[in-house]
Amino acid sequence: MNTASHPSSPVEPPPILYVFSGAGLSAESGVPTFRTAGGLWTRHNLDRVCNMLTWKENRSAVFEFYTGRRHEAAAVAPVDAHRRLAEWQSRWGVERVRLLTQNVDGLLEMAGAQSVVHLHGDLQHLLCTACGHRWPVDDEAYHEHTRCPKCDSLKGVKPGVVFFHEMAPEYVHLQRMMRTIRDEDILLVVGSALEVVTVEYLVPNDRVGHALNWQVNPEPVDVHHFGRVLAEGASKGLQALESELVRVMGTA
Repeated sequence: MNTASHPSSPVEPPPILYVFSGAGLSAESGVPTFRTAGGLWTRHNLDRVCNMLTWKENRSAVFEFYTGRRHEAAAVAPVDAHRRLAEWQSRWGVERVRLLTQNVDGLLEMAGAQSVVHLHGDLQHLLCTACGHRWPVDDEAYHEHTRCPKCDSLKGVKPGVVFFHEMAPEYVHLQRMMRTIRDEDILLVVGSALEVVTVEYLVPNDRVGHALNWQVNPEPVDVHHFGRVLAEGASKGLQALESELVRVMGTA
């Protein structure tokens, strides 16, 4: 009898869910959007309050604008869509449910999410452009006269939101996702107009139209890149996807 052992076949890692969310995720909470009709950029001068090339010339206006955004964020609460994403991450773990958001509010964390990549920064931090130090702030208002606790710079301190023409260091997560996403993984886009991060940047060429590319958006965009599109708000759309998600991801 041949008793020689044979190497077992390698076990394939389980599917990963990549969730890319935009302003539509938090719109149900009452957080104003930026680019829709009536959004913030229709009422404020983008080049004055969100431009890395000009912000120091308009520093008071910048701090006033983002203090307003902090007040708005403090007045709202997570909705079912935030809680569902947090619950999925709790169920399958942070390595299998990777939450990447363009939103600068902290509603996913408030809902219980343990790991969120804020691609465009967030409203909970200040950043020193002089030395690169980033630190959390607890006050409801940003204070224009706050100095950097590391290098003591004043004029280099800005809100922790990524401005136009500013480097976005967290984009490395998007680049890694595009390189490593597999056929069995899910790419779920929720509430994004795909204008800042375009669909060509987000969806690898070999996944155009893939069955596990899902989009939830009241006004879907670039639909031929997706295998399933739900023209719904975030909460209703995510609820509708849950049974299919469990089928792909498994029960545990």
